[in-house]
Amino acid sequence: MSNSRNFTDHKDIHFEKLINKFDLTNTDALRSYFNSICSAFENDIGILTDVIKSQKQLIEYNAIYNAFVLEHISEEDFMEESEHYSYTPKDTDANELVDKLSCVLKYTGIKFSSSELAEIFQCKHENIEKALRKLPKDILNLTEQQSYG
Repeated sequence: MSNSRNFTDHKDIHFEKLINKFDLTNTDALRSYFNSICSAFENDIGILTDVIKSQKQLIEYNAIYNAFVLEHISEEDFMEESEHYSYTPKDTDANELVDKLSCVLKYTGIKFSSSELAEIFQCKHENIEKALRKLPKDILNLTEQQSYG
């Protein structure tokens, strides 16, 4: 019995499709294919990282606000601290937002309001509304299936 691996015996359907799609001697095409996959994942990871950073900022702001409401900090301290979390909404193109929204909704399954999405991407609410109208229905349906138990 040989220890060498026969690639045609591999049961992974995706791998079989890949082998059928590319001639194994054509390494440039194979490299290009894997680079495109890596690039797509890097883009998605970047979008999800931005969402996480936005949510962290929101948590930090809420902590400062709660400290103010509970009179643990003065109004002056609150105003000074809260300035770090203010921003001017960007006029982001709706087409650019479609990819970002698709990624967030597809991977999280969370049903965000349009206001929450505008806050996450620090853009104008109307741009989010335009982008949401351009999203495929199957992406929007993913969020409706989410159980909030």
